[in-house]
Amino acid sequence: MSIQVILSKRLLLSLFLSLIFSAVVYAQFNINGFADSYLAARIKEPHDFLSSRSRLRLEANMYFENTHLFASFNAMKNYVLEDQDGIELREVYFDYVADNWDLRVGRQIIIWGKADGMQITDQISPYDMTEFLARDYDDIRMPVDAFKLRLLILNADLELLWLPIFQPGIMPGKGSPWAPVLDDLSQFNKINYSAALEPEKTLDSGEFGGRLSFFLSGIDLSLAALYTWSDFPVSNMHVFGDSLSIESEYYRYSFIGADFSSSLSDFVLRGETAYFLNNRFTSTKGIIERNSLKALLGVDWYPGNEWTVSAQIADDFILDYNKAINADEHQWISTISISKSLFRNTLKLSTFAYVGLNEKEIFNRSSLDYALTDELHILAGVDIIGGRSSGMFGQYKDNSEIWIKAKYSF
Repeated sequence: MSIQVILSKRLLLSLFLSLIFSAVVYAQFNINGFADSYLAARIKEPHDFLSSRSRLRLEANMYFENTHLFASFNAMKNYVLEDQDGIELREVYFDYVADNWDLRVGRQIIIWGKADGMQITDQISPYDMTEFLARDYDDIRMPVDAFKLRLLILNADLELLWLPIFQPGIMPGKGSPWAPVLDDLSQFNKINYSAALEPEKTLDSGEFGGRLSFFLSGIDLSLAALYTWSDFPVSNMHVFGDSLSIESEYYRYSFIGADFSSSLSDFVLRGETAYFLNNRFTSTKGIIERNSLKALLGVDWYPGNEWTVSAQIADDFILDYNKAINADEHQWISTISISKSLFRNTLKLSTFAYVGLNEKEIFNRSSLDYALTDELHILAGVDIIGGRSSGMFGQYKDNSEIWIKAKYSF
């Protein structure tokens, strides 16, 4: 067993035991959380259930003079994807706070950037795509085992990260209604598939990076860099007569990026960009290595009377483009979000849409959230998906659904 695996397991066990011990000895201890149930049915025939799940989340906090311990757990029952049943340790970390620096160690969710619902510099916590985007965005993010040191410098702070253990993203499994639509391979008599090997758990496989944030008058600005691994593997196909061999691999890449947000009257302007080195792309000539550039511009409008309107547009640009690459040179995507609160904030109406401009596709979630009490919310909505079957969203156009959710917080 590698040094990182032993270190990670001992670290998590020590933090967990510390939580239990602290709960007994110290009075500054509290537990909160929520219970929720979610049910979604396909609009088209056969009108089957695309999701049916219940969850209990417990969160424990212990506060001391200059330290903080936190742990969260999920107990889940999934009636459609039974392999999702079980108890999950979601986050467990230790905070130490000094006058001009702080340290967080343990399993945690780390968010970078100013984009809403899109990854530009936000490349640290991988995504769980088990139900694609048909879950709350906070539930899609996955925690990572990390050391995060933050230094406070006047109107700025410097955040340094080290991730000793590689954490891959999760794709929908076979039999899931959200499994990606694959190409027709019926012409091959034999198909050999090799599962992707994760990076070796050695010190050389660690991930590290940093982010320098400035908080100036009227504008927030950040610069970031990260040396990391891809969350999902890239596949390469080899044809041998009537046989097909599919090989997949995770790969190293790095990026340097920046983001900003600035407020002006009722508007907030946001921007984010990142230059990626050594990205990998599938092509008719195998896996091709190219650098790429992502950029996003967004605006939030708060006109008053509990209205919020937001829009974003982003481009993923492959440099030194080769027509053999199985992706467009420019991949444009936009989002629009509108929300309105009514009846003294007891009812919230909202809609959020991804629009893939290349494939003319859309994923739109509209919902209402009614607060029966401060603790109990009833939500209902509809997810409309459409577009070309070759698109990221359009491949799920038969999965448009209606859904209902109940959530009780305590």
